[in-house]
Amino acid sequence: LKEDAQSHSIFSHHLPSSQIRKMPESEILKNYIKNGDVVGICVSGGLDSKTVALRLRLAGVKVKCFTADIGQPDEEDINDIVTKMAPCGVETIIVDLKNEIAEAAMEAVACKASYDGGYWQSTGIGRYVTARGLLQEMKKHGCTVLSHGATGRGNDQVRFERYVNVMDPTFKVYAPWRDPALLEEFPGRSQMLTYLEKHGITHTIVSQAKKRYSTDANICGLSNEAEDLESMETPMTIVNPVMGVWPKDAPDAVE
Repeated sequence: LKEDAQSHSIFSHHLPSSQIRKMPESEILKNYIKNGDVVGICVSGGLDSKTVALRLRLAGVKVKCFTADIGQPDEEDINDIVTKMAPCGVETIIVDLKNEIAEAAMEAVACKASYDGGYWQSTGIGRYVTARGLLQEMKKHGCTVLSHGATGRGNDQVRFERYVNVMDPTFKVYAPWRDPALLEEFPGRSQMLTYLEKHGITHTIVSQAKKRYSTDANICGLSNEAEDLESMETPMTIVNPVMGVWPKDAPDAVE
């Protein structure tokens, strides 16, 4: 932490004052600091998670990070998230919710919970289990605010916020990507990468050449969407099933 702070100080000191871009002040974060709030951030170890965690910590906000282990098969080692977040100077807590997601899966099957009569609600149920489990853990660590990384365009923001509102109306919710100050400071990935690099934190964006779609996974299953899959001309066979294989790749004999 000292090295990050020193490098930032030296960096700023040697730049001409005309080139030092003042960080936009967030009125929301100023109120959190004033009230002594502790913000629990839901993190994945990705670019957004690192940027938000570092930005809040350097603004003077008390921060703790949390991630849910819901048996996601596309995560080789859930503890890697702790390692990825460490350079941001924050504590990251892994919350084991595998039993909870398994129980929720059985309930979903029992009530035939599917989206518009189509695919099973594996992702939606995962969001509820995650929000409930992380909220409970955040309270144990003295947090008073839950921060999620959902954008201001999708339904995940509604899921996280409404679930928290219902389970504890007194618990605050912070949406970084609806905070005008953060939106001004980080309009895209390049600005986030520059911000992290300025503070001595490296982040590699995995090449999208082999995988041009988004995946949400947990022990119940996977859902894939966006990018190339938005085109009706793209076959769904570009997707790696992960938890199984396409029929054409299955063995002819019973294993």
